[in-house]
Amino acid sequence: MLNKKRVYFKAEYVEDGEDKVTWTRTCWKCVMKSEGLDTEGEARSFIITESPGYQKRKRRAEGHKAGNEKVKEQFPLITNYKELRILTRDEMEGELLSPIFTFLVLKSRQRGEHAIVMEDYAAKVESLKSATSREQVLSCIDAIKECEKLLSSAEQQMSFKAWDQLNKDRFLLACDYSDLMWEVKNSDGIVIAYLSAYYLCMQDWKDQGGVCLSMILSKDWCRFYDDPLKAGQRWHCNCCGVRQRPWMGMLLEIWQKDQFMYAKIPVKDFDTKDLQGLILESNSSEKNLQSPEALYKSLKRQTPNVGNHIRLAEPKDMWHDKSKETIGVYKINCEWYAALPDWSWNDLFVYGKKTPDGYKIKDGKGPRPLAVNEAFRKTVLDA
Repeated sequence: MLNKKRVYFKAEYVEDGEDKVTWTRTCWKCVMKSEGLDTEGEARSFIITESPGYQKRKRRAEGHKAGNEKVKEQFPLITNYKELRILTRDEMEGELLSPIFTFLVLKSRQRGEHAIVMEDYAAKVESLKSATSREQVLSCIDAIKECEKLLSSAEQQMSFKAWDQLNKDRFLLACDYSDLMWEVKNSDGIVIAYLSAYYLCMQDWKDQGGVCLSMILSKDWCRFYDDPLKAGQRWHCNCCGVRQRPWMGMLLEIWQKDQFMYAKIPVKDFDTKDLQGLILESNSSEKNLQSPEALYKSLKRQTPNVGNHIRLAEPKDMWHDKSKETIGVYKINCEWYAALPDWSWNDLFVYGKKTPDGYKIKDGKGPRPLAVNEAFRKTVLDA
């Protein structure tokens, strides 16, 4: 009889409006019948590879691999005067990334470990397809379960380690309300550069003239629950009322050398949120780290530069609900936004021309260091 620890179900959910979610679980026998598969191994492999958890792990591993195999050396940006500005990786590491390099290395190593185990995990799941006997199926599933333990270890949150999981989640959610990712200060404590990321509403309303394209400070989005740190919180656009979705992305704003520069970037993934958590945990006072609520209250408002292509919202922009406040709400010029280059958070989790300890490679020579070396593969996967 199959041990309960070896059981996988195909899990799906259907949203019933915005408030209710219905989950359904399907066993491998039903999946085999519905998908027209021939063997138990094929059905179980299908269940694993089609699960949201597997797809999420796969995206994380692929993102790390893409960032390290084809290292981005130039980062294009558009200024608020529509001028193209190119930041090289050396420029990025020399100033903009310098205060957070230690945290980038920590996260990059973790992502590298995860990518290595994921490669082995995917191979074991693939081998499950060809399992013909019950003994082979059980043996493959046991091997897959061991890989899942290693994956779980490489998926642990690195920020706020001293807290239980509930508070870890709330701390990380609190950090996400900071539009300022990090800032760079000189020896006198004066800010000389910063990087911010703002959530957008990109809902297309043809009857209202096109895409909403509102940028709203994280603390000023309309919230479904009063508690900003409540699990399952949902955010709605102040202008059009639609629910914010991950596909809508963010606007990246960099201020460096007295220039405001911009790019499009996807919403923060787990690693980027954890990186922000490490930064805020390091820079916050003991008082502000007493609870997630205290950290949330301590976060300062980071307003974008208002100018040629970003303006403050006006009452007429709040067409969905005229009673909504315009505080923290901005409108972006569609033509200017469409011309912005695309960035990826994955490109930041790369060491650049430095050793894993943060030292420059002499004269830029030598191979670019990988996030993890073969020692990890040997000690972990062959153990």
